[in-house]
Order: sequence, then structure tokens, then C-alpha cells
Amino acid sequence: MTATYNYSHTAPAQTRDEGTRNLDRLTGREMEIARLVRDGRTNRQIARALGLSTKTVEAHLSRIFAKLSIPSRTVLAVLVSAREPLAA
Repeated sequence: MTATYNYSHTAPAQTRDEGTRNLDRLTGREMEIARLVRDGRTNRQIARALGLSTKTVEAHLSRIFAKLSIPSRTVLAVLVSAREPLAA
């Protein structure tokens, strides 16, 4: 069963909480990439930082989106930020 989530800024906290719990499904590498997306890095920047090709980063992001049933890196950034806010 695949759930559909609404991650808009007006989404209830419970919906965001469900999304952040789903982050537990990500591998260590996928979570590392998700954090870099949250930090505003491009695929090319992520690839350089991790010593990967941009195609590999794209493949990881596709798997992340599928695992979390989300449409975009923006939604991913919101989920990661909700779970692991940036340090001030």
C-alpha cells in the first residue's frame, strides 16, 4: 500500500511526522545524500563531495523519492529539515 502525502507548509504536523519516520527506510548513503539536498547542494555538488558520478547521485535520488513516495527534492529537504534541523 502506497500512501500519498501532502507536504505543503500547511500540512498537519502528523503528516510531516509520518514522512520523517519514513526516513528510517533510507540507507546510510541515501540519508547522506538527503542531508546534502537539504543543505541546498546540486547533484553535481553532491557528486563531488561524495566522490560519485552525477548519474549515481540521480539514481540514489530516484530510489529515495520512490521509497518515500515523494515527488521532489524540495519535499525531501522539508522532511529532512523537520527531522534534523540545520544548526544555527
